[in-house]
Amino acid sequence: MNTQHTITDPSTRPAWVIVALRELTDAVKRKSFLITTAAFVVVIAVGVSLFGYLSQRVSTETVAVSSQSEAAVVEGAQNIAKTTDAKKHFKADVVDDPRAAVEAKDADLALLAESDGWTLIGRTSISSTSQGILSQAAEHTTVQERAGAAGTSWEDLTDGAQVTPELLEGDSERQNMSFAVGYVFSLLFYLAAILFGMPIGAAVVQEKTSRVVEILAATIPLRHLLAGKIVSATALALGQLALYVATGLVALSLSPADLGFMSVILSSSGWFLVFFVTGFLIVAAVYAALGAMAQKAEDLQSSQTPIMVLLMITLFAGMLAKDLWLVIASYVPIVSSVAMPVRMLQTDVPLWETLVSLGLSVATALVLIRVGGKIFRLAVLNTSGALGFKKALALKD
Repeated sequence: MNTQHTITDPSTRPAWVIVALRELTDAVKRKSFLITTAAFVVVIAVGVSLFGYLSQRVSTETVAVSSQSEAAVVEGAQNIAKTTDAKKHFKADVVDDPRAAVEAKDADLALLAESDGWTLIGRTSISSTSQGILSQAAEHTTVQERAGAAGTSWEDLTDGAQVTPELLEGDSERQNMSFAVGYVFSLLFYLAAILFGMPIGAAVVQEKTSRVVEILAATIPLRHLLAGKIVSATALALGQLALYVATGLVALSLSPADLGFMSVILSSSGWFLVFFVTGFLIVAAVYAALGAMAQKAEDLQSSQTPIMVLLMITLFAGMLAKDLWLVIASYVPIVSSVAMPVRMLQTDVPLWETLVSLGLSVATALVLIRVGGKIFRLAVLNTSGALGFKKALALKD
């Protein structure tokens, strides 16, 4: 009785705050939650650090040759690798039989000048990068020799033939970075929706089948019960996600990777957290409604298929969508939670487009929270069996 007075007394905290605090306290006290969070932090820190190390790691390849002229080609390849930042280092090794050196694993590759051209020999495989650079160096040497014999120079032959790459949106390194970071954004949103959204529906079903919800309904308004559950789940998911993003950013800043667009990653990460809140609110409202309409756990498993499909679309849109498809996805609520931050990683998105996308997501969240709240309030006390959306909305107070 005192509990009821404490909850409903206007001078005390609202009931939804008490529900949210209790849900938060119970969650952070669970060892499974703490262990999982700590494990993910370690995995992210190690993974990002390893990515930074591997992105800067230069692999050395020994190229066996039979003459100093062939060794000069390898030196030319090394100069090309430095110029293009190809993360390759070529070392020439003059031997009597280059092919035998590769077979004996004394060299990684062998480069031979033959009467009809050059031959590049590998033991089991030849990387496309190594083949491209060594081929370019051999071509450069061959043309230069023939140009000298013809009384001209390499510079005269190649003057005006250089190709300068230019992307209309962003650059190649930024595109590669956006793919990697977008993959992480997509996976984090998907996991958060599953780990924190789905339990809302499961908890509602459990409270409904155990008749606990009837006791709670006699103590506090059902809308406060729903609000407390959604707020606590959102706070937990956002807090955990913010911790993961912060861990990744710190590890990235401390890694040897040379990222000239760190500011872009920081900005898009901030927007990702903002979009995440609106997207997760939609997921939470839907799961609360599904839990209220279910009569047992099996009903929830079968009724959650549409939201699971949408979450899978969100996951793959963030990872794979490009060009027009990515632009369209960035305006679709829930999907935009990942698609818009990924767009911002790839190119400079006007602020008005970001705000329009966010506005659509917020509007959708408000509508679904209202509809989901109505379904929750009407259906959570129903014990006549599982309900569909039409039947749930048709229920009377």
